[in-house]
Amino acid sequence: MIKNSKVQWIIVSLLLLVPAMIFYAIENPDSWIAYALFIEPSYNKIKFGYPMMENFRSYTSVENVSTDLKYEYGDFKGVSQTLSDGTEKPPYELYTLEVAGYVYLNHTGLLSLIFFNDRVCSLIFYPDNPDSFKDALIKESHYELRLFKPIQVEPHIELEYDKDPAKRIFFRWEDRRLIAEQRAWIMRHS
Repeated sequence: MIKNSKVQWIIVSLLLLVPAMIFYAIENPDSWIAYALFIEPSYNKIKFGYPMMENFRSYTSVENVSTDLKYEYGDFKGVSQTLSDGTEKPPYELYTLEVAGYVYLNHTGLLSLIFFNDRVCSLIFYPDNPDSFKDALIKESHYELRLFKPIQVEPHIELEYDKDPAKRIFFRWEDRRLIAEQRAWIMRHS
């Protein structure tokens, strides 16, 4: 039995701290702790998806989203980008669907859906009339939107009201877990 109370306190602290660090690293794969502990995310695991915008949920597959959109909007453009180079790297595929003339809250605009390894991670809506859309979104959701200030609207889901490099205003819903997986992949494999 260890007699020194300081040594006992240190051992108990470490026994509690190590599992907490491992749990943190698993939940935050882009953290320095995950990197230091060599904890690699799955990069294609399906988790519970949260509501983002309208009927879209994070973690939904390209096929499911395409089927729903095709019924309402007909044809749309899809673009794929792969960073996996056929080596032993884990998969990394970004797929973007763009729907022109998308209608949300009675506002028309361009909707871009971004998938990371076949899971919706981001929705970006460029309304034709951004100020009117912002007012409609605030009225519908009661969010406090400020330019350049992301807000959490669901567990793991952030909404950002921002401008792109061309100064076009957009509204982006993101699942932070999938964004963290993307960053972790880039940190480890690019």
